[in-house]
Amino acid sequence: MSLVRHLASCIGTPATRPCLPHPSGCRRRRSRPLGIEGLESRHALSAVPLAAADPVPAIPDAAALVALRPAVDLNGDSIVDAIWRNTATGMNIGWLYDATGTVTSTRLLGGDATWAIEDVGDFNADAVSDLVWRNTSGSTVIWLMQADGAVASAGFVGGDATWRLEASGDYDGDSRTDIVWRDSTGGVNVMCLMNGITPAAPQMIGGDALWRLASTAADYDSNADGRTDLIWTSTVGKKVLHRMNGGTILSAALLSSDDNADLAGTGDFNGDGKHDLLWRNTPGTEVPGIVVGWLMDDGTVVSLTVLGGDLSWAVNNTADVNADGKTDILWRNAATGGTVAWIMNAFTATDHAVLGGDATWALLRRPGVHPA
Repeated sequence: MSLVRHLASCIGTPATRPCLPHPSGCRRRRSRPLGIEGLESRHALSAVPLAAADPVPAIPDAAALVALRPAVDLNGDSIVDAIWRNTATGMNIGWLYDATGTVTSTRLLGGDATWAIEDVGDFNADAVSDLVWRNTSGSTVIWLMQADGAVASAGFVGGDATWRLEASGDYDGDSRTDIVWRDSTGGVNVMCLMNGITPAAPQMIGGDALWRLASTAADYDSNADGRTDLIWTSTVGKKVLHRMNGGTILSAALLSSDDNADLAGTGDFNGDGKHDLLWRNTPGTEVPGIVVGWLMDDGTVVSLTVLGGDLSWAVNNTADVNADGKTDILWRNAATGGTVAWIMNAFTATDHAVLGGDATWALLRRPGVHPA
């Protein structure tokens, strides 16, 4: 059965649901924050001492206040939480924080080799993050969550081996997360505006074998109108912005035609409500892996800054870590799995801290970040 038929009829539920494995050996460990003074931006990441002098903990650091984008709020207290995934078992653990950045409790969210959290969003606008699960068969289920961690309701929303969730965001400005699906055989994308677990009629929004949505542009709002916009990337390197109102394209702008740089992340780094861009040089360029930030005014570049990075360190997430209204950068080391947050004021790093993680434990990636 096709995805469109799944979504239009919204019938059936998967035979199984994500299991809740026991978190054997789970414990908290703390790591000290690191200063960044004196580190030259071009080489700063290579200089972060994550080896023997400051080993990365095996379990995420309980002292780090981590906000994924869109914000993960597992109990509806307006304080951002974090979800960590065990890449060996598939188990997911939620860390609930208080205003001081201390973990007050943990929650087993489920997951195994068959079921994985594909996305996180607020599908019913109750300020509690909901979970989107995907089975290895492709079936996708949304759990509408309560503040106490209970599942209020669950429903099958579509997906199969061909169609999978490509992106999410609030495309119509109703404070409810919506979904974009992609047909992996031809590259066509379909948007479904959501009301809880109920999708509206699907709308074709474009895409083919040459163009697909930039996976790192989760919840990108270019013009501060409260509606998520879309960034498309082509196989020859062009990046195009579509300003959206639901499934309607209001206008378009060319962001870049450089095939030597990939979009590494988005966020509002200077707190003006208009989201900005991070670019990363591809391997084979003069400075491979280097990350450059663009401060944006809608589709116009205001300024650019070289931030750092190399082939070992890459942007893993962007998030408002310290709740100051400005997006921060989370870097992950490819060899160790260690994750470091840079606290940003525009594109100036004012502080940073080791968050934790290793080759087994990793922060859940933002919605929209999927394998090709």
